[in-house]
Amino acid sequence: MSKAIWEAFSDTFGYNVCHFDGSYLELPGMNEDIELYSYQRNAIAHGLSKKNLLLSHSVGSGKTWVYSAIAYECVRLGLSKRVLFVVPNNTLEQAYEAFLTLYPGAREDTFLITPKKEFAKAVRQDTLKRISEGEASFIFMAYSSFDMLKMSKLYQLKKLDDEITVLRHEIAESKSRTLTRMLQTQLDKVEKKLEKLEEKYEDDTDICFDSLGVDFICVDEAHNYKNISINFNYDNIVGLNKKGSKKADDLMDKVLFVRERGGRIVMATGTPLTNSLSDLYVFQRYLQSDDMKLSKIFHFNDWVNAFAEPVTEFAVDVDSVHGKFQTRFSRFHNLPELMAIGSEIIDFHQTKVGDDEDITLPRFEGYSDILIKKTKSQTAYMDNIVKRTEAIRLRKVTRDEDNLLLITIQGRMAAVDTRLLQNDLRDISSEDKLGGRKIQACAKEMAEVYYKYPGTTQIAFSDIGTPKEDFNVYDELKKELIKRGVKEEDVKYIHEADTEAKRAKIEADFNKGKLRILIGSTMKLGTGTNVQDRLIAIHHLDVPWKPADMVQREGRIIRQGNMNEKVFIYRYITEKSFDAYSYQILQVKQRFISQFLMGHVGEVGRSEAEIGDAVLNYAEIKALALGNGSVKERIETEILLSKARTNQIKKAEELLKLSEEVEEIPDKINKLRFRKNRAVSDGNFYRRNRRQLDKLTRYRLGAEAIRMMRESDHLEYNKYVMIYMGFRIFIPISMRVEAPYLIVNSHAGSIYNVDMKDVWDKPMGVCMRIDNLLNSLSDLPGEIESDIARLYAELEHAKTVLAQGNPYDNVVIELHQKLEELDKRSQYEM
Repeated sequence: MSKAIWEAFSDTFGYNVCHFDGSYLELPGMNEDIELYSYQRNAIAHGLSKKNLLLSHSVGSGKTWVYSAIAYECVRLGLSKRVLFVVPNNTLEQAYEAFLTLYPGAREDTFLITPKKEFAKAVRQDTLKRISEGEASFIFMAYSSFDMLKMSKLYQLKKLDDEITVLRHEIAESKSRTLTRMLQTQLDKVEKKLEKLEEKYEDDTDICFDSLGVDFICVDEAHNYKNISINFNYDNIVGLNKKGSKKADDLMDKVLFVRERGGRIVMATGTPLTNSLSDLYVFQRYLQSDDMKLSKIFHFNDWVNAFAEPVTEFAVDVDSVHGKFQTRFSRFHNLPELMAIGSEIIDFHQTKVGDDEDITLPRFEGYSDILIKKTKSQTAYMDNIVKRTEAIRLRKVTRDEDNLLLITIQGRMAAVDTRLLQNDLRDISSEDKLGGRKIQACAKEMAEVYYKYPGTTQIAFSDIGTPKEDFNVYDELKKELIKRGVKEEDVKYIHEADTEAKRAKIEADFNKGKLRILIGSTMKLGTGTNVQDRLIAIHHLDVPWKPADMVQREGRIIRQGNMNEKVFIYRYITEKSFDAYSYQILQVKQRFISQFLMGHVGEVGRSEAEIGDAVLNYAEIKALALGNGSVKERIETEILLSKARTNQIKKAEELLKLSEEVEEIPDKINKLRFRKNRAVSDGNFYRRNRRQLDKLTRYRLGAEAIRMMRESDHLEYNKYVMIYMGFRIFIPISMRVEAPYLIVNSHAGSIYNVDMKDVWDKPMGVCMRIDNLLNSLSDLPGEIESDIARLYAELEHAKTVLAQGNPYDNVVIELHQKLEELDKRSQYEM
């Protein structure tokens, strides 16, 4: 039975991890002054070998050049005819120029479509006609333009009809009542949608996407299109939505259209998992749906059953004081199979200092966390949030009157500055009108860096309180900076750039140091911008919703091309405020992201639930911000338990390795003793057979060996050369002329290698190197004896360490028991 199960499992998930080598690529047409890194060349090879690719390279690693090269090579080789690059609006021209920098001769074969010019309503159809009838192979289009492109009504009818056929087949094959009900509900929706479309059907007059001749779509920052509609059969699971966004569902249609016709898809992002475990499933649906069907993981329910599991965990409630238990998918299992299947379409790379290549990143020595005491107004507001949350829990108010989403939004605003909520303070009477301690703290730190490091630049990030006529964070921060002597002309908002030309000027001035401080949001400043040249510090005034947003923000500074040797990142946390809840959201989401990245870059375990450094870091900040003592104790205990479990696993791996060594060392010692005996015999044999050879003889022997080595590349067996001092000399089967060597066989059966590199024109050198080896035989027994003594010492050390056991086992048990006690207490209190 076990054999049958294993065979069925292998048939379904029998994938090997894919690796690609791009060292052979010649890349004709590419700018000769540009030298790509090996990981970029490997990714290009991956993109050429596979029709669908998720380019998951870290922020700032040069993804634009990689996908540009893949596209150019596909067109040059005749694999594709027309490539459509879909790029965020704010980086459209930047991506276009990057392509032309890499391939300066391709300008005549490109077409840049700007939203306000080529895609304005009055000329849009003319532009689409130019594409469909034109010769351009490379089309660059902004998100906003691409999202307006629709599929033809004829395509939509066929798609719905195909969906109905598939759903009816799946219902007929289904053996699960639950799955059948879910499929039937989906079928009813699709049938109604088809009926509605047929009733209003008219032939298309506008040019649609499927008429443009595109056979290669490349989507940059592809995580922006992850929110596709997903059907699943789980209740009360946090972080999942059945209804996706229109733009993501439309992209899925366009991707499937291109794939069905044998086209290619490349999706690039530095943050493949941004918000939910389902993000990985989404990318597989975009790029790997055929394999998913073969492996029976196409439906989300099946995918979850294979690779994930729901986990119920303690969580800080939105009032940042109380706690509750939530269920979400936050643990991976069957990671080797998930990574192997994913490696078909995912090219993963994390740029870091210490790579084999000369990749230079600025030194970052950890975060500067600035803990800020609450103002009286913030204290009053948080007290009010506790009351409002309780009223919602007890259903004393309707959703229209108050709800947790509204509390979440307002709580995040209050953690920054309650003056953002002056129009919605309800019955709160605040004694202090100052607020703004977080803004003041940020201004203080920015001013100190401004004076201490002249010629450098800084960024302050805030997604809350963006510029408007009423009170806002940006104007207040600027006012506080000016108070501290920062020149007004040195401070700009990225929001001031309402055109691409203005944005380009701001970025250029910032990189030159003409502008010293930029204030912006994640969306406008944290994605796709190259402003790293002089950037020495960034400041997080608020907490973004997603770990990916934090990665994008910090990707502006920890980036190649930054001229500073050292950089700083400041985080501002209002104690006992909503910052605790916000950092908890990052903690939970970062957990499964860390598991995915650890599984992809390291040795994959079958199940991963450990928390990576980023998760622990977020958890520690969350503990800083919490006000409720028991909740804070619970979080701090969880942090200690997570660290102890990590140490426990590391120690267990170390002990397992030592246990294997204890078993292997005796065999190694026996082999060394046998080798020592042969070395003694070889030394004695050499002393008996050693004789003097005249120079001519030595020259002739060396010259003959060189001749034979030159003629002996790719042998089918070891080739005999001569007898020398009683030892037989051979040219080995594995020898190559670029790395020549000989092997010396002794009467006792020993084999010694002799390097012959750099002796092609030195026949005397051949004999000299063999002599050196034979003369060293007398020292070999002593060297082997030293190795034996070292192994005995290692064996004793390993036995001592194993006898001590894993010191973290008891720590984990104690902390786990404490956590259970705290959870019982929390449930009682709730």
